[in-house]
Amino acid sequence: TYRSILVVRVKEDAAFLERGVLSECAEAIPSFITGDLHRSSREPDRLCAIADWSDASGWHDWNTHPMRAAQIADIGHFIAEIEHSDIYAAPNI
Repeated sequence: TYRSILVVRVKEDAAFLERGVLSECAEAIPSFITGDLHRSSREPDRLCAIADWSDASGWHDWNTHPMRAAQIADIGHFIAEIEHSDIYAAPNI
């Protein structure tokens, strides 16, 4: 499996929570397994979205999906900065 991590600084987090960004991703991308949204306990303007994928191509597909573009159009102005966005594979040990 693969895990993506997105860390953003937001001007207002309610829009992310109300929009249901992860449930929209689950509806749009079959290889999306699960995801969680977390707020930093030290910096409340930092949100971290962590998602698991069955393959890396699902994450890449999501980044170019029309639903993702619609999310950015609707709530992107609440993002002050994207600090980190990447996907990671579990090491073969």
